[in-house]
Amino acid sequence: MQLQRIGTRLKALRDDRKLSQVELAQIIGFKDRQTISAIETGVRRMNADELLRVVDALDVSLDYFSDPFLLVGEGRFSWRHQNVSLSRLIEYERNAERWIGMFRSMAFENTDQIPLMRSVLNLTNRSSLEDAVSAGERFVAQFDLGEVPAIRLANVLEQELNLLVLMIDAPNGISGASCRLPEFDSVLIARKEAKERRIFNLALELFHLLTWDAIPPNHWEEDSEFSTNREKQLAINFSSALL
Repeated sequence: MQLQRIGTRLKALRDDRKLSQVELAQIIGFKDRQTISAIETGVRRMNADELLRVVDALDVSLDYFSDPFLLVGEGRFSWRHQNVSLSRLIEYERNAERWIGMFRSMAFENTDQIPLMRSVLNLTNRSSLEDAVSAGERFVAQFDLGEVPAIRLANVLEQELNLLVLMIDAPNGISGASCRLPEFDSVLIARKEAKERRIFNLALELFHLLTWDAIPPNHWEEDSEFSTNREKQLAINFSSALL
């Protein structure tokens, strides 16, 4: 896992500096770009000398590659908010990355806890709103959520679906977020919102995680009641039927 993480971070750093694999190979002193490609995909290791050459050449700290709490190049977020500036959202996302990275590092101390498969909903952009309602109802039945699904929903997400659920002290205007990682998906919910709203937000973020590949969510989504795009309506219908 650490081997793949270093390769992922190297690619993220290369993309951030707008360098091609050929250019990075020349900077580090490799003969060809295939070596960079092998490192980025986790096929080849970098030795300590090579890693230090990268750190010096690209002016980053060694922690960029070694800190297990970072999600550089790994985590993809979808935030819901109202009138929050992009700079504030980015700043808060950096904090969220550290929290999730910490919990992931703790969970992966026991490899038996690493999920082998990811749960998905059989929904796409072409699904009808009725399909989303049906999916919500079937979710309730499959996980035996009972007559008041809100009571057990968070526990089901954590215990049955292996999702991390964090109640966070978010800045005003941030409702919550979902975070997609290769092996450790997470939901973040603003704790200061009303209880009913927190539960509904939890269901919305669950929808995003279970449909991430088929219906990719926006990185920053304005949480407006006047928004009527199809993706949002599918999420609302699923969440309403679930609860």
